[in-house]
Amino acid sequence: MTKLNKPTKREATREKVILAAIDCIYRDGFHAAHTNRIAEEAGVSWGVLQYHFGDKDGLLQAVIDHILMTSPGRWRRRHLRATIYSNASGS
Repeated sequence: MTKLNKPTKREATREKVILAAIDCIYRDGFHAAHTNRIAEEAGVSWGVLQYHFGDKDGLLQAVIDHILMTSPGRWRRRHLRATIYSNASGS
């Protein structure tokens, strides 16, 4: 974010796609939530979605991160996530 806490165009686009993905996944389930439909609901092209997230798994990771960072008690979840990644990497 900029100094005035106004999201950049890139951040705003990512946020739109993430929120559309949350809606689609909630409504249709993960496997039925197709990236073309998510892009359409976000008002962006499929290429924009691919540019920001790579693939559906990258988008899912962004959705999870978004939920963890915006939920109440997020610092506890962030710590839990760091612990999980640390344990998974064998550290």
